[in-house]
This record gives sequence, structure tokens and C-alpha cells, in this order.
Amino acid sequence: MYNDPRMQDALANNQLAWAIGFPSGVYMEVQLTLAAQCKAKEGWTSYFPRFKDAKLWLADERMKFVLKAAKRFDELLRSRELPYVEESLRKIAAGGGIG
Repeated sequence: MYNDPRMQDALANNQLAWAIGFPSGVYMEVQLTLAAQCKAKEGWTSYFPRFKDAKLWLADERMKFVLKAAKRFDELLRSRELPYVEESLRKIAAGGGIG
């Protein structure tokens, strides 16, 4: 899907609109939520960088984002948040938890 020129244009336009905040409400930030809830606790979400020219369809740029999120997930696993992470994983595995 990342090789499709229309997908690349859509991602580029979304990224530009998000980075500059215009037009308001027409874009969505690219994020990974590290919880079973749509609105995760503070510090449980990793966002793609807010650069106007970021290219999510390029594996190198995308993997930097994924690795940053993986590092944050590892930090959560090693913190006092572990019980909440485990609870979220159980909810996701059971097919629920979104709310």
C-alpha cells in the first residue's frame, strides 16, 4: 500500500496539514496508542514527527517512528505501569478494550 502513489499523496497531504495545523480538523495525526483505549493515558501514545515533509510511506522514516514507540513500550513494561499494560493486552487479546 505504501507504494501506491495515491496513498503517498494522501499521507503527504495529511502530514502537511497536521504539521502546519491547517485546515483545522481535516487531518489526523499518525500515532500508535500503547493501550486498549482509544484515548490512552498520558505517555502511552507515540506520534509520528510533526515535520511538514515527513514521508510515512518510506520504510526508513516509518521504522524510526515504530522503533521509538517500541522503546516507549519497553519503558512501560519496566515501570510501575506494568499491571495496566498487562490489563490492556488482555483486553485486546479478548477482542475488546476499545473505549
